[in-house]
Amino acid sequence: MEPTPETAEAADDPGPPWRAWLRNAAVGLLLVAAAGGAVAWLMTHRPGAGSGGDGGEAEAAAPLVTTTTAERGRHRATITARGTVRPARRVALAPRVGGRVIEVAPALEAGGRVAKGDVLARIDPADYRTALAEAKAELARARAEKQIARGEQRTARAELEQMEAELSDAERALVLREPRMQKAEADLADARAAVKQARRDLERTKLRAPFDAVVESTDVQAGSQVSAGQTVARLVGTGRFYVDLAVPVRALEYIPVDGPDGKGARVTLTKPGAWGPDARRIGRVARLRPDLTETGRMARVRVAVPAPLDRTPRLLLGTYLKGRIAGRSLGRVVALDRAWLRGDRSVWVMTPDDRLEIRAVHTVFRDAGRVYIDAGLSGGERVVTSPLATPAAGMRLRTRDGGEDGA
Repeated sequence: MEPTPETAEAADDPGPPWRAWLRNAAVGLLLVAAAGGAVAWLMTHRPGAGSGGDGGEAEAAAPLVTTTTAERGRHRATITARGTVRPARRVALAPRVGGRVIEVAPALEAGGRVAKGDVLARIDPADYRTALAEAKAELARARAEKQIARGEQRTARAELEQMEAELSDAERALVLREPRMQKAEADLADARAAVKQARRDLERTKLRAPFDAVVESTDVQAGSQVSAGQTVARLVGTGRFYVDLAVPVRALEYIPVDGPDGKGARVTLTKPGAWGPDARRIGRVARLRPDLTETGRMARVRVAVPAPLDRTPRLLLGTYLKGRIAGRSLGRVVALDRAWLRGDRSVWVMTPDDRLEIRAVHTVFRDAGRVYIDAGLSGGERVVTSPLATPAAGMRLRTRDGGEDGA
């Protein structure tokens, strides 16, 4: 049925104005009632509801943190460094006389162990024995010449005593054959020196080890012709080796260096990958090198290790080792993990009333894992060890079960 103009007009008519106002008011009341119900539900179901006051709200808002109790005690500076094993004594062995090598010791090869004074090689001594014989003969002639000169001088003195002529000092010296006597004495001294030199040269045909050593390399064999000063072997002393450890320059004040009392810092050397986790060698800081490393500008201390090849684990030249240097005492300080130092100069402290205090501290020393605080933090105080997203001085904190949760 098609609507008539009359019915269409009746459908579009909104009616009296009071009817629209009443409808809008009803909708508003419904919205207010719904909001009130929601607030009431939240108030009755929030954490801590019914406990009275606002303590529950503050407790719920306080971040949960872990803490550790600061303990003040005596600690020693420990410096961890790495370095390379070096020889304390190394020499290029060379003869002081030349000739044909007629004998080489079995130990004169790479890795051979030799003792001080051992004969390592011998040069043909025939020519040097001949030279010694000639020098002795010349010495005998010089002694004879002096005896002749002394006899002539006695004769001249007797003749002079019978003369009545007045002579000057120069004339008297000539009459007494003093120049002749002086020449005879000089020739005798030269002959004696020549004998000593010939004996030394003969002894030098035996090439000896200057100290207890291990042979690093050799370049000689029986039948070789060598000249004076030619290197025939290289030896490394076995009394001790050095380990050059690179350390920060600021750490030098905490490292005692060996002095007259021999109290250099004790160093524990390790190489877990090659020696095993429990193997170690002990050395002492013996020297401070005067130069810095090219890279990193680090100082270097020389650690002396005795009997490097006679005890296990053996030290081999060129080995890269880790050293732990026991430095000077730091006195009574608080030691904390480096991660608990905030902003490089402060720590977070949980006060007795469970508030956060951002405390400025002074660190006297730092090593790879810890910082040592000598001012700004007392023993017994609680240090916050867990992170905080937005730390603010005075904010309330809480720990699990209201007690300390040590990290």
